[in-house]
Amino acid sequence: MKISFVMVVKNEAKHIEGVLESINPIREVIKSEIIIVDTGSDDNTVDIARKYTDKIYFHEWDDDFASMRNKSISYAKGEWLFVLDGDEVILNPEVLIEFYQSGKDRNYNSMFVNLKNIANEEKGLYNYVVIARMFKNTGDFKYVGAIHEQPLKKGPTHLLDLTLVHYGYDNTDDALMERKYTRNRGLLEKELEKDPDNIYYLHHIANTYAMKKYYDKELYYSQKAYEVAKEKRIDLSKTMYVYSGLAIALMNNKKIFDVEKICKEAINTKDGIMDFYCYLGKAQSQMGKNKEAIASYNKYLELVKRYQDNPAAQDSTVVIKTFGAVEVVYTDLCILYEKEKDYENAKHYIMKINKTQYLVKIIPITLNLFKELEDYKLLQEFMNRLLEYDEEVSGIFYKQLESLLFNMEDMEKKREFLEFFADGNSNYNLLNKIRLEINKENNLKWLSNIKDIDFSDSPNYYGDILYYLMYYKYPLYELLSDAKESNLNNYFKYLCKQYDGLNKVIYEYLQTFPFEDDLDKIRINKPLLRYALVLNNEKDDEFNQSLFSRFVQEGISFIRNYYHTNIIESERIHDVKSEEDAFFIYMLKAELQKGEDDVFYIRYLRKALGVYPQMKQGLEKLLNDYVQASERIMLPYETDKMKEQLVHLISQNLYNEALDFVNESLQVVTNDADLYSIKAVILMQQGMYEEAKGILNKGLEINPNHVDCLYNLAYCHEQFEQMNLTVELYRKIIMLTNEQNLKDEVNAKLNLVLKEQNTILDIFLNSIDKYLLTNHSLKEDEFSVCYPYITCLNKEYNYSKIEFLLISDSKISASIEGVKTGEQWVLQNLKTNNYSLTQKKHTLKSNFINRKPRILLGYRDYSGCNTLALYKSIPSYISDEFVIDFVKGATNEFARKSIESDIIVTTNMEYNLNRSAKTDKKIVIDTWHGFPIKNMFYMDPSYFDKNSIEPFWSQINYLTSYSDFYSKTINKSIKVDPDNFVITGSPRNDLLFNENNSRKLLLKLLGEEDKGQKFIFFMPTFRSTDVRNAYNFSNLFGFNDFSLSSLENFLKKNNYELIVKLHPIHKKKFSEHIFNSSRINAYPEYEANKAFVDLYEVLSATDILITDYSSVYFDYLLLNKPIIFTTPDLREYQKERGFCLEPFEDWTPGPKVVSQKQLQNEIINYEEEDNYYCLSRKVIMNSVHQHTDGKSSERLWKFISSLLI
Repeated sequence: MKISFVMVVKNEAKHIEGVLESINPIREVIKSEIIIVDTGSDDNTVDIARKYTDKIYFHEWDDDFASMRNKSISYAKGEWLFVLDGDEVILNPEVLIEFYQSGKDRNYNSMFVNLKNIANEEKGLYNYVVIARMFKNTGDFKYVGAIHEQPLKKGPTHLLDLTLVHYGYDNTDDALMERKYTRNRGLLEKELEKDPDNIYYLHHIANTYAMKKYYDKELYYSQKAYEVAKEKRIDLSKTMYVYSGLAIALMNNKKIFDVEKICKEAINTKDGIMDFYCYLGKAQSQMGKNKEAIASYNKYLELVKRYQDNPAAQDSTVVIKTFGAVEVVYTDLCILYEKEKDYENAKHYIMKINKTQYLVKIIPITLNLFKELEDYKLLQEFMNRLLEYDEEVSGIFYKQLESLLFNMEDMEKKREFLEFFADGNSNYNLLNKIRLEINKENNLKWLSNIKDIDFSDSPNYYGDILYYLMYYKYPLYELLSDAKESNLNNYFKYLCKQYDGLNKVIYEYLQTFPFEDDLDKIRINKPLLRYALVLNNEKDDEFNQSLFSRFVQEGISFIRNYYHTNIIESERIHDVKSEEDAFFIYMLKAELQKGEDDVFYIRYLRKALGVYPQMKQGLEKLLNDYVQASERIMLPYETDKMKEQLVHLISQNLYNEALDFVNESLQVVTNDADLYSIKAVILMQQGMYEEAKGILNKGLEINPNHVDCLYNLAYCHEQFEQMNLTVELYRKIIMLTNEQNLKDEVNAKLNLVLKEQNTILDIFLNSIDKYLLTNHSLKEDEFSVCYPYITCLNKEYNYSKIEFLLISDSKISASIEGVKTGEQWVLQNLKTNNYSLTQKKHTLKSNFINRKPRILLGYRDYSGCNTLALYKSIPSYISDEFVIDFVKGATNEFARKSIESDIIVTTNMEYNLNRSAKTDKKIVIDTWHGFPIKNMFYMDPSYFDKNSIEPFWSQINYLTSYSDFYSKTINKSIKVDPDNFVITGSPRNDLLFNENNSRKLLLKLLGEEDKGQKFIFFMPTFRSTDVRNAYNFSNLFGFNDFSLSSLENFLKKNNYELIVKLHPIHKKKFSEHIFNSSRINAYPEYEANKAFVDLYEVLSATDILITDYSSVYFDYLLLNKPIIFTTPDLREYQKERGFCLEPFEDWTPGPKVVSQKQLQNEIINYEEEDNYYCLSRKVIMNSVHQHTDGKSSERLWKFISSLLI
């Protein structure tokens, strides 16, 4: 037996077949055996291995790599040992065959080979190291070292030109990296405990920390290895890995001056190692040492070219990490030569670059060279290479090309440029043909070609075509019907910069097309008019007023068509999508008051000016014209002077004089909230807080949103330790004020109170059970603590009182004091009294002799809406007996209907005590909107205001439930009376049972034909980090390897469409270009709302659900369809929010993916295996759902009917 291939493996199913196949050519020629020691695989590694060898042995892993290697060697019978890992493929086996057939093996005892470590196969990142892997089997040969084990080899040795490709450190495989990091760190720490100054282990633990990007720790251990080596006078020429590791760690920590120093020292110690020249060039380029960097980089390229002849090629102490950096160096050299104005050399290296990411990086360099050399051949060759890639790359090129064109001042050169890029059949060629024709008398020569351009997905510089069309009076809406508002804004912004006299062109264009009450035309005309007004500098000319009048006319029509009347009537400007829309609401309100109420007309014009000062010219003209035309208007200049005088008296501490003056003023001006606020301040200065409160409440009767009155009233409440009232006022002020300083001040005060209240409630909930068990002889699991609420918190924040409901044999109202000692709150002094509520709430039929009882169904949106499901399934016995209203929550109409209704059903906290009638004579049922997986309310560590939880849930009489398990799970978060849960199932889930109609409905909403496409829904949860801009908003899943083009190609190849249903806050933050793909769509909420269709009615048309931590998957289980969980930020989310069902992995029946590659692989796994995760889904579904029959609405209607007795 000539060769024994010996391997130690565990869970190597991904690569082991490729490894064994690479050995086969050798076995066919040279007598060989394969020895495999498995240390506990739970995949099909062993099954694969059995196809190639029967010499498979099993040993339990003992945390010692050398020990395992030696066990595998003990089984070997061959003359030579060839040590392989289960993820190392022999690239060129013919080299080994020739070595043995020639008899050269007789001359040596140990052999080195080349190891090519793949770091990122897709990006071509890898490193090289020379490593000893072949040894004479002398019987006493062995390995030493628990980790990064070393062979005790004998000479003579030889470097064989054999290459192993190692896939064990693919940094795109996050799960693999995590396993290796955890394993390696543990083993290395153990070894360093035994030998703290072992530079080999110090070097490797630094590398281990680098795997996880813990660069500070990487640098600490790399520096320590270097310092120990210096201190012990170790020959660093034989341990060059110390220099290499330190140089990389310094680079990672951006210590470029130290990088230069250590690289030069390494080169002086042992020259010829390419990495040090590469690192040196990078550091010098960042230091601005361009010429030195060029020299270093060229030396690096020289060493790459003659690597095999280089001493470093035979140095087993060095891992060559920069083999894959050649194009990085080419790119840097382009930049450096261009900086040095050596354009020929820059051009030389441009032509060497082939990889997309580097071609993109040198686009500006190439364009600058073109500008300097006027070399169209260079530009053409570069463009040909670049445009071979996807549209995203060509888009970047054209964008920068346009920037070059914009800055061209020589009109002759500009024309030459346009003529060059007009030659061809692409859209960009057409654009330049049109640019050459603008202002010529050949009218719409290119119209038929223009109609093929997709203006919903074209860059802003295609606005030149729109200018061309406006110039020749062609209706834009025929081409822009699919363009989003953001597209239109981008086009028109571009045109503003490009064309003098654009406002005149727009004006003449719009004169050709008079106003029509047509939303499709308005959405084009409105931004056109806006930009024309912004461009026009003449304040009073008829031209400007004509534009402004048309702008307002179009805008008011848009508002009336686009928004619900509730939003307009109640002036809910925070619910509209832009300041401009708020402006139009105020202009509509002003229009309605004109001639009816002059004061309100002026007020609305001023409000319009406040929200949208861009329209100052037109608004001031309206104000001035109206004041001059009407003798009835009296602007309050006198009142302003009066207030100035009052402020002056207060500033001089003349409080009695100020009080007399303000009282006189209030006799003249009775409806000015400012004066009441000023009077209250005078009283507060004199310590008369109760009187000040009365005055402030009078001011708020005049203007409930008067910020000064609210602020001063909050201060008064604080003096009386009424912190809950103070908190409510603080919140209102933050919503109302536009003054950032005031907002910051009130926010700081509010946060201080809420933080202390949250701390108190956390301590209460964590310790009240123990307190009751210890002090009040209650038994565990036989009592519940419900509805905790802080009723008192003194302004020094060291005393509080918490009230709650204690349920055991009876229901008892209780309170307990919280006292702060040092930094810790302690509970003491429990007080109880009998609670009055002893039976469930019903309503009597006798109350409704002259009318039917009313049921109000409230909703937020149609995204799994329980009340919509109820509304769509009203049985006749309900409609005969009740009047039913279906109204959007948090609106004036809902508040009004709440007062009129007898039973109120909500789906997502629509009912609000502050906005609705009290619940004494009403029954309120909450259906909630999902089964919880993550912590909520009291359990959520980041919940903003935990003292606001009780006021909401205490007004709810009943809560629908999926099951007993659901009731217990959610009640950990909301702490309500357990008797209030009614197990009906969730009505919205009934909508899932419509598979026959669901696909047709979804296609209709999307406006697509049925081409057999499969649908994937992505529905991530809301997280507070979205609001704090922690998310990468051009990265759909938050993956490090996210590539939009790659995702699109995958979807297209496998005939999938991805539909993204984001949280409303989240959706506003995402880049528009994500949804410009033919394969990726935002869920069509507008169309669904218009068609009265709920999300759950189309959810059963999907083939796969992708989510992260959203509870939607619990409902999706009823469909028994594939689910994939994207969890790249699992640790962060666990830390910030946490889960109420743990461990997370056990409650999520589907693969967890942290990269795009994993996601795509798991989609294919579901395609190939019908029962993939099927059992897990059924287990969770049976735990969660008591009812799976699609009859939850029916059960809830029967329950509601039973409440009428």
